Amino acid sequence: MLFHDRRNAGILLANKISQIPLDKNNTIVIALPRGGVPVAFEIAKKLQIPLDIILVKKIEAPNLPELAVGAVSEDNEIFYNEDLIERLGYETSDLQPFKDHAFKELQKISTSLRREYPSIPLIGKDIILVDDGIATGATIKVVIQLLKKKKVGKIIVAAPVSSQKALNELGKQVDMVEVIMAPPVLNSFGEWYEDFTQVETEEVIDMLSEFSSFQTNVNSEEVIIKDSNISLSGNINRTDKIKSWIIFAHGSGSSHKSVRNVNVAIELTKAGHATLLFDLLTLEEDAYSNRFNIPLLSKRLLLATRWLMKSKYYQEGTPIGYFGASTGTAAALEAAAKSTEQNLIYAVTSRGGRPDMIDKKTLGTIYIPTLLIVGEEDIEVIELNKIAAESLPNCRLTIVPCATHLFEEPGALAEVTKLAIEWFDGHVPNNIYHPLNHH
Repeated sequence: MLFHDRRNAGILLANKISQIPLDKNNTIVIALPRGGVPVAFEIAKKLQIPLDIILVKKIEAPNLPELAVGAVSEDNEIFYNEDLIERLGYETSDLQPFKDHAFKELQKISTSLRREYPSIPLIGKDIILVDDGIATGATIKVVIQLLKKKKVGKIIVAAPVSSQKALNELGKQVDMVEVIMAPPVLNSFGEWYEDFTQVETEEVIDMLSEFSSFQTNVNSEEVIIKDSNISLSGNINRTDKIKSWIIFAHGSGSSHKSVRNVNVAIELTKAGHATLLFDLLTLEEDAYSNRFNIPLLSKRLLLATRWLMKSKYYQEGTPIGYFGASTGTAAALEAAAKSTEQNLIYAVTSRGGRPDMIDKKTLGTIYIPTLLIVGEEDIEVIELNKIAAESLPNCRLTIVPCATHLFEEPGALAEVTKLAIEWFDGHVPNNIYHPLNHH
């Protein structure tokens, strides 16, 4: 039997584990990155329990890089397999450069992953420890030691395939081991997959983000924004308690269903900021010329703002921010300029925006904290943002490395989202939660 890929293996393994009696309120799925994450993702999704990773890096045996003689953990713990080191004829001191290399590699992984996904407390929790395969079991044995040191509850080791020898040895160390296949000889568990492409760090971040959305109680609802003779389609994302409302002004040719903006909106909502995305133009109005009609677009943004404040979703006094993209940034800034006398808008964030489409005199009147985010490869737009930033009294320009105009590169949109959350969190008045209206 061959697994198609790690996700396929995870689904099959999840079906098997779902038959085990578990205390789901006290169980966490822990993946060994990077290969174990796609497998663990499917298990956690099937069982509907939290997913996390445990960051360790094996200390390679000299001249035998596939063999782990120890490991280092994200908690700066060092574990050595003393018996194995002795059998190989080495002293622990011989492994210093290999230990240093492991620490260096682990730091790279930790910086990118833990920045967005801090570890879940494990004390007293039952653990399902998952990898994409177990050959010798050397690394996973070290992780078991680490988990026991953290005083966890039961430990279940799970993998699609394991050598029979590792299976027998692990069975003596944990409460249960669940595998689908355990061949007598296992040279490489990659042989058991049709697609065993290396999992990149960006993929791990994407899967953790996707799973996080399953675990957060975000309510989404389609809405219609009406005013006299026009109707604009929109979508609201919210939780029961929020810090502020963020209204999106998308760019030319885009809609309220733009995947990029929707992804940012969901993450903002999970961070405590309810979001409203809407179409600034009707289908009949969506001509090329109107997409650059900033007075019209800003008028619609103010219309949506007034609609929200009168709606059943809004509680009086809740702050409002704007998130603009492309020409939507100009619309957001012009709308903000027209709203300042009401102290209505507290912050503006722009992704690849065109603030230069607002005249310098108007920009000079906008004291609202404004964050301009531009991709490093978006050279022309960087220059246009620099010019506009000189006129904005309370502005920060941030360049995202290696990103182009649409931020399609791995990790680029996640960086935009992080920056936006930090900006809105840092400027929301009083930074207190407001209960959502339900009348």
